[in-house]
Amino acid sequence: DRLPEDTVEFFEGAGEDEVELGVLRAANDNPFNKLLRQWFADEHGISLSGWPCMSPAEKDRVLSICANSDGAALRAAIHTFFEAAPWFQAMPEENQEFLRSVLGIVAASTLRGTGKILADVDCGLLPPRDFFTDIVLSGSPKTPPPWLTERGRRALRAKMAHGPVLETVLSKVEDLKEVGRFDFVSLSNIYDFSNEAAAIASVETVVANILKPDGELLVRRGVGNASGILKQAGGTQLEGEALDNYDINPLFYRQVGTVAAAKFA
Repeated sequence: DRLPEDTVEFFEGAGEDEVELGVLRAANDNPFNKLLRQWFADEHGISLSGWPCMSPAEKDRVLSICANSDGAALRAAIHTFFEAAPWFQAMPEENQEFLRSVLGIVAASTLRGTGKILADVDCGLLPPRDFFTDIVLSGSPKTPPPWLTERGRRALRAKMAHGPVLETVLSKVEDLKEVGRFDFVSLSNIYDFSNEAAAIASVETVVANILKPDGELLVRRGVGNASGILKQAGGTQLEGEALDNYDINPLFYRQVGTVAAAKFA
């Protein structure tokens, strides 16, 4: 899609700093993407940015690596990055040890998830050019994010035409007590690198403070056992109609146990 004229005018005027500081900034490229691309280049001599122009044989090789590599060298690269990061060094030793213990899962999930994305692009389930996929493959978007395209704006306008049907609140749990209780709460991926005991206690706090009776809670946990955490916190996992069946998990959350939803009485 081409950018609407008023969007172009915005980026050439009041929104000029968005290119350096906002949604188009280089910081959208995260360390996992950078390490993945470097690993492919160093270990296999492959530049992921060339995916759109690769031959079928070259694409098959990339997908085979994503599906079958144990990711040991990638795990080592992630470990080196973590150990040097100030935020990691500031963590209690117990948390550091837990993060070190799951880096193998992180590396494998990154590879498997990337393979899934590329396979979906190749068979037409995902567009060949996409804002987020571009960042994974090359570090910079070749296409605008959906909400800046005319097609994306049409979709947003169509939703708003029916009036405000959803109330969205972004807040810390402890600040939500005065707002009220919710039918559904998504805890996103906040338990990715927490130990299970801490995750269970956190879920119990959320349920007790902000979830309505028979409300549903969705949890993503990159290192697995999301369903076990919900069960131990008192939830009943749904079959068939569970919201996690409709969850779109582009990278870390493709493996069994990485996403789950449950109802709480």
